[in-house]
Amino acid sequence: MTCMQSLRSPRNLQQTSHRNLCQQALTLLLLLAMVVSCRREAPVGEDPAATSRPTRPRLIFSSSPAATSPQLPWLAAVADGSLGALAIQERQDWQNQQQLLSSLLSGKGDVWLGHCEGFARARNAGAPIRILAISGWRKWAVIARGNSLAWPELLRSSQPFALPAAPPASPGEMLLEHLLAADGIVLRAEPNEPKQLMLKLLSGRVNMALLPEPMVSTMLAKDPSLSIVANLEDLYSKRHGGQQRVPWAGFAIHEDLIRSQPDLPAKLVAVLTAAAARLATLPPEQIAAVWPDELCDFVPRDMLLTALPRELILVERACDVEEEIKTFLAIVNPDLPYDPALLWRP
Repeated sequence: MTCMQSLRSPRNLQQTSHRNLCQQALTLLLLLAMVVSCRREAPVGEDPAATSRPTRPRLIFSSSPAATSPQLPWLAAVADGSLGALAIQERQDWQNQQQLLSSLLSGKGDVWLGHCEGFARARNAGAPIRILAISGWRKWAVIARGNSLAWPELLRSSQPFALPAAPPASPGEMLLEHLLAADGIVLRAEPNEPKQLMLKLLSGRVNMALLPEPMVSTMLAKDPSLSIVANLEDLYSKRHGGQQRVPWAGFAIHEDLIRSQPDLPAKLVAVLTAAAARLATLPPEQIAAVWPDELCDFVPRDMLLTALPRELILVERACDVEEEIKTFLAIVNPDLPYDPALLWRP
């Protein structure tokens, strides 16, 4: 029998068929394994079945772990499930303004919590974002040691005075200079890095400083001789009228998300507004309960508790408070032209 005849024998045909079936079965098993391995797993603490719901987008939420009251409405909406009903959230943190700006310019994210002035600068530089809403934050204060009359005495002086401030060239510094200049008072801010200024205060080398939260609460807890002598939100409301608030912070949203999910921005604002309204009715202990354990390494829950009685928890659509935002931006960054497209509009 020749080789060709042997290959065509029924026995060899049967063996060949068997091998083909095995190869096909192996291929199917490999494809099944690839499908299983490519399935997205639900984030920790989330119902695994949630990933099978195609109607909910997956959102990357970028925030600073040091932002206290501005992100409480988002955290509360995560805790009560109202945000989870709209989207599957993934969180990523930014540690400084440069990281935030880089994230905004690259468009690597979906929703950001950050400074409104930073959002305006990023938008002016080409970032594909719009401000969705502002979030309340009584952020900046002048703290002093001992005699609280030192601050009023400085305000009565006709001489320029220096005030240590951190971080350098901050919106808080710009706003305070503007507010004092309206009364003919010349402020010369002395720039400091945050940790550097905190050490100066604790050592007694500095007795008065302009600081943001949560540094204010940190210093008040560490040194009982320090107290708040001026809050920028109070000074701002006296000068410009209206409520005792400044649109420091807000939520920005990616323009691609607005286009792909046109109903989502309004739903997000509604969820965050409702969460803020609920929080505002609760005692500090219940509010602090929504602060997750993973953020306690940056801001301990007991420190948050000390700040909450002074805080303002609210969310408002940015387009509803456009004049407040325009006025604020013109003060802290007068060289930046205002772009109406900076704000999301329904």
